[in-house]
Amino acid sequence: MHNVLIDVHVLTITRNVGSILRHLRKPKKRKFLWIDTACIQEKDDEKGTQVRCMSEVYHETAKVHICVGAELLRRHKSHSLI
Repeated sequence: MHNVLIDVHVLTITRNVGSILRHLRKPKKRKFLWIDTACIQEKDDEKGTQVRCMSEVYHETAKVHICVGAELLRRHKSHSLI
């Protein structure tokens, strides 16, 4: 687990999320990201509301990146999973 600073908030993220954030980072360009594991609070009463937002988020986006994690890719020996 790693901590990242977003505005004035500290968010604990997994190694995989940290990896994809570093991969997508463009220091001079502002990005808005929806990261399921960060945006959906599994132990929170708001989970249902957050999950319902996903449809709108994915519908309105210009680009979607899906990261299944390096370990899963190594196990399947393929970079394209359908």
